[in-house]
Amino acid sequence: MELKKNFFNQVQEYEKKLIGEALSLARGNQAKAARLLGLRPTTLNSQIQRLGIDAQSFRRPSRPSLMEIRESNRSSEGGFQWLE
Repeated sequence: MELKKNFFNQVQEYEKKLIGEALSLARGNQAKAARLLGLRPTTLNSQIQRLGIDAQSFRRPSRPSLMEIRESNRSSEGGFQWLE
């Protein structure tokens, strides 16, 4: 039955959307996302696996170290630029 298939597809898409929003707010932290959704972390993890969600993609990159910032601020002549 087409209606049944459509219903389950719609529910699945809504689940993906809710979990994605929670993971985004929690910056990829599954325990925090589970709390936002009112789920146990193990339940959220099983839903993530079932729905094929890439939870790692919601993690934000770490901040650059001071050394990386200094390296990126070197001028083309080999000197340093002052940060204001």
